[in-house]
Amino acid sequence: MDKKGVAVVRDIRKKEKGRRVLVTALCGVLAIILLHLFFGGGFALRTADQKAYAAFHGGEYVRAAEGFADPMWRGVAYFKAGDFKQAAKVFSGIRTAEGHYNHGNALMMLGKYDGAIGSYDNAISMGAGEDAKVNRAIAEARKKALDFDGGNMTDGKIGSDGITFEQGNNDPSEDAGEEVVEGGGRGR
Repeated sequence: MDKKGVAVVRDIRKKEKGRRVLVTALCGVLAIILLHLFFGGGFALRTADQKAYAAFHGGEYVRAAEGFADPMWRGVAYFKAGDFKQAAKVFSGIRTAEGHYNHGNALMMLGKYDGAIGSYDNAISMGAGEDAKVNRAIAEARKKALDFDGGNMTDGKIGSDGITFEQGNNDPSEDAGEEVVEGGGRGR
């Protein structure tokens, strides 16, 4: 091959290398844009549940609850926000063991112990675990605590049960975490 032919081949190779570099760079930019669209902050390609999930994990429970399409997540978000009335309303429509269990939890937080017991019974009959049985027993105990002469004047809500746990008194001879019963006495 003569000098002119070698120069032509070199020019072609330079152009091909330039095209490859350009195509590679464009693919990289496109990949970055796509990643940002899918995982970036609030772009349109994220579903409502994905946006709500991000809000939930950011501690914005009310915003998350309003954004979730999935009723279980919506109820959990309302519960975490402390809106037990809305949580109970959402959970009442979920006819699974988990739905009944969560409905019972929301009702118990509202002081509606009879309804909570019924929901826990439904959850247990559908195969819910030990937590449902324990929470049912707690609802029973709280309901009985309201049964006294003079009736229930707390609208189903009772305050502290008078038992607290102290973290200790900086005295190593005393047992940290002792039970303190109303009236100041210590129990074991």
